[in-house]
Amino acid sequence: MALCVGYMVGLSSDGLTQCQQIAASGTVVGRCVGDIIAGNGSTSTGKADCLSAAVATNGDAYLTDCLLGLSGQSFYGKTSCRQYYARG
Repeated sequence: MALCVGYMVGLSSDGLTQCQQIAASGTVVGRCVGDIIAGNGSTSTGKADCLSAAVATNGDAYLTDCLLGLSGQSFYGKTSCRQYYARG
């Protein structure tokens, strides 16, 4: 997931394949990732999917805030993405 997060936030040119695999999984996180990489993260559907994904991240604060940030629902979300990616 870290490589995909790095790709989505623009820290890495690698990660698209991992994001596509996560999106294809059909999980709640996969729906959010799919929305983001398709450019639909800030739509009402994308926001709803990413909110559901944030709840499902098992308490990982960086990933939760990252998904919310990538869908336009958290002011510091992209910083959280950087932290999540750096943690690897």
